[in-house]
Amino acid sequence: MPDHELIDGFVAEGLRVNTVCQILQIPRSSYYRTQKAPVVQAKTESEQNRQLLERIKEIKLRFPAWGYRRVRALLKLEKYLNEHRLEFVTFIE
Repeated sequence: MPDHELIDGFVAEGLRVNTVCQILQIPRSSYYRTQKAPVVQAKTESEQNRQLLERIKEIKLRFPAWGYRRVRALLKLEKYLNEHRLEFVTFIE
């Protein structure tokens, strides 16, 4: 049984996460880190990246002389990008 399932069982019985982690000598941060669903997040992010890359390729085929600044500006207008994702496009070029 993974640690987080064991801790969840004790928490369901009314114990605090902090207390259970101290008894089991497990850092609380490890417990909370395993509570997240990284597989689902990674899958959706990779899907977003794939869509973004496809759109960049379409733009470059249509406008081969355009540099990364024009491509980024168009992607931002089309709502493909926010400020966080602009770094990704710069890295690709």
